Amino acid sequence: MTPARAFRTTSVVSVLLLLCGGLSAAPQAGEAAEHTEAQEETLPPAVTEAQEDPIGEEITPREESGTVAGDAARLPQEAQPSFDGFVNFRTLSRWAEDAGDHDQDLYGVLGMNFSTGGDRPWAGHLLVQGAWGIDSQPADSVFYGVLDSYDDAVDLRLYRAYVDVPTPDAVALAQIGRMAIYDTPETAYFDGARIETTPVGETRFIVGAYGGQSVHLFEGWPSDEWIGGLYTRLRPWVHGLLRVDWMHFNDDLRFGDGNNDLVSANVTHRLGENVRLDGRYTLLDGDGNDMRLKGLWLWPEKDLTVRVTFYRLLDAQQNLAFELNPFFNILNTYYPYEQTQVVVSKGFGETVELYGGWNSRRVSNEDNIGRYNREFDRYYLNAVFPDLLPHHTTWSVTGEVWDSPDNDVQTWGQDFTTVWGDQVKTSFGTYYSLYKYLFDVNDERDNVRTYYAEVRKKVSKALDLKARYEYEDESLDSFHSIRLGVTWRF
Repeated sequence: MTPARAFRTTSVVSVLLLLCGGLSAAPQAGEAAEHTEAQEETLPPAVTEAQEDPIGEEITPREESGTVAGDAARLPQEAQPSFDGFVNFRTLSRWAEDAGDHDQDLYGVLGMNFSTGGDRPWAGHLLVQGAWGIDSQPADSVFYGVLDSYDDAVDLRLYRAYVDVPTPDAVALAQIGRMAIYDTPETAYFDGARIETTPVGETRFIVGAYGGQSVHLFEGWPSDEWIGGLYTRLRPWVHGLLRVDWMHFNDDLRFGDGNNDLVSANVTHRLGENVRLDGRYTLLDGDGNDMRLKGLWLWPEKDLTVRVTFYRLLDAQQNLAFELNPFFNILNTYYPYEQTQVVVSKGFGETVELYGGWNSRRVSNEDNIGRYNREFDRYYLNAVFPDLLPHHTTWSVTGEVWDSPDNDVQTWGQDFTTVWGDQVKTSFGTYYSLYKYLFDVNDERDNVRTYYAEVRKKVSKALDLKARYEYEDESLDSFHSIRLGVTWRF
């Protein structure tokens, strides 16, 4: 196994563990903000545009927010020509107190969008990242990561480069290039083409197709791997939405059979104005793969929201196509588990906001509990007091209980965020992680207390500055990190 192959799972592991594992998913101001900002700045192709659709007046296929197709369908009939983008530079410096290791990396991201305007415009999208491992790390360093596994210190990644092609009335969307589709059962990331029809009839029936060469960013060689799929979506009843997908994966560079077929059925139903239910079931090569149930209840008059999610992995994830089991190179088989999450939020005017929840994870067979596949129960209550202190300072405090086979922990976290005029915002605080994953170095740490301080300055409408310091205290060592970033929008 070459270094490139061994580390290609890193970015997708981080995404899937956050979505499915939830081991450090805390609604604490500092931790949640850091996760969000990291995603926004690095723009991993499987995360940034995926959003959960709110309950609206209607559940219609083409009005969904946060999807490329939905955004394209809402373009004005006579759109004006446009060009915009951003440039982001950031540095990451880290050092370990006891081990004495240190690491410094520099990243740059360029994103651009353009449109020719008119009623049938051409539009283009580009996203590219460059990374420089300033001081290369040996294999035994605690900071040895992806950049250190390559021969060259500088690494370039083309995340996105595709064109929206003008279409006839019967076609809502046609795209060519390097793209990611987020509303498929598994993220489809490929160099190829996509097409989707315009909604037809009272059921708003649409059909879509896509396909091309698979994109695996951490593979160091061209391949014949490819991905393709078909989907249909319709509104079979007034308050319902049905989507059926078929995806085919060909991953011929993996050991064993990398040809897999995934079929998914997803049903959404709205009860009244404020309740939505979702259910999804998938088949992998003809056998049950996973299932997910979600419920959302909004009570606007009481400023109350309740979310319930249940997920179950039905079958062990063996040596499948990369998109289906990116864990394999690190963990080999990923064993079945189930996870339940309940989140309740309640506002009390402008003085207090409460967030409480329960997160439970169980591995189907206790013999399969291990690294990245844990069992735990987590209970938490987070209270936010907006503008409680001078200078528009918001105080957030969290109490939580972790109950796992190896640890029973009662802990806390808090955050102070101050807005200084219109241009500067500062935050400092602390949070606890029973399991904290360092995806860039493929490491898991237990019982980590993190302290942080952050400052942001909006220099102008186009220019933002950010600095963040973190201190991580755990039993084996203590770690420091400093992140400096600048973003220019044009």
